[in-house]
Amino acid sequence: MSHEVVEQLAGLSSRVDNLVANTTGDACRQLERLQERLEKLTLAAISADLQESQSGYAGALSAITSANETIGEGDAQIQQISKTIALIAKAADAVESLVKKAAAM
Repeated sequence: MSHEVVEQLAGLSSRVDNLVANTTGDACRQLERLQERLEKLTLAAISADLQESQSGYAGALSAITSANETIGEGDAQIQQISKTIALIAKAADAVESLVKKAAAM
């Protein structure tokens, strides 16, 4: 099992949780839903026994990394919250696809 996607995904979930605390309104609600989804996907990724050689693994890892980098260290200063939400959703979609492929094997 490769742990990199799981570790990066758990880190993204934590960062999104921090964003939830620093936002309000619709953005806050969207982030809350994404954070819950990321938590579930982290558990699913652990159960799926993901391998680096799997189709979609590199893409999922890249999407997670991109979202993490966008959030960066300045969680509260994010100017483009809608872009950040879109990147987080893209990362979640990529991991969900990867987990589904692993489950089908």
